[in-house]
Amino acid sequence: MLRQREGLQNCLLLIGLPLTIGAGAATAAFLFPDLILAEAALLGAILAPTDAGLGQLIVNNPKVPVRIRQGLNIESGLNDGGAIPFFIFFLVLANGEELNKPIGTIFSLAIEHIGFGALVGIFLGLLGEWLSRRAVKASWTSGLYHRIGFLTLAVISWLVADTVGGSGFVAAFLAGMVSEAMGRKVEKEEIIFTEAEGNILSLAVFFIFGVAAATRLPDIGFPEVVYAVLSLTVILIVPVAIYLIGTKLHRETVLFLGWFGPRGLASVVLLLIAMEEAKGIPGLETINLAVRVFLIFSG
Repeated sequence: MLRQREGLQNCLLLIGLPLTIGAGAATAAFLFPDLILAEAALLGAILAPTDAGLGQLIVNNPKVPVRIRQGLNIESGLNDGGAIPFFIFFLVLANGEELNKPIGTIFSLAIEHIGFGALVGIFLGLLGEWLSRRAVKASWTSGLYHRIGFLTLAVISWLVADTVGGSGFVAAFLAGMVSEAMGRKVEKEEIIFTEAEGNILSLAVFFIFGVAAATRLPDIGFPEVVYAVLSLTVILIVPVAIYLIGTKLHRETVLFLGWFGPRGLASVVLLLIAMEEAKGIPGLETINLAVRVFLIFSG
């Protein structure tokens, strides 16, 4: 059973994520002819990450088979990290094409951005876990402060990576993975604490995002609405149906896996990064509006 669950998660991550990004990019290129291919792919990458936190009622529902629940929960937690390399590459590519940079330079910039972020994340993950163990062993910290330290590791990783020209998203993601790989025992209180903090942050971000999105309602056009509807249906379900061929899952299960795709904080953060790092690309305004409309429909 464990092997079956791992297989489902691997399919969702390794095959489904690129297919979803590709389908989103192709649809965006068709509906928004003003976007160049790199910008359309960037839009697809921004909307690819899912957020199981927005679907906890489903993920925690005992009526849903354990294999499906765990597959969705783990995939939703990991695919935002998996989408980051695609996002960074297409962001650098769109910027590079606007500035007429050679393709070799574009590749180098993307690799450097991802690589620096990965190095920072791995280093701080190792260092942070070592310091955490020493602090607990020496009784320098306990309880609430230890939990805060675990949460701030992600923030520090992001800030350091951003300072050296790396991806903060990659750094924070890998810092957490390295910390867990070192055998960190995550206490139940830490999980509850980080989930509560994450939910508060998500609510605050979505509130601000909703206020900002309301000001753009008059600018919404037919292409944005069609793209949002297709993204919530065809772009999500068709890739799932393709890569789950041969798994012997029931049709209803395949449709459920395809439909389950709430977009959350990751897409908002990626949009904000794109708006900050790619101010000069012509299609940024189209991407901005399309993401806002999609998140409104998704919510």
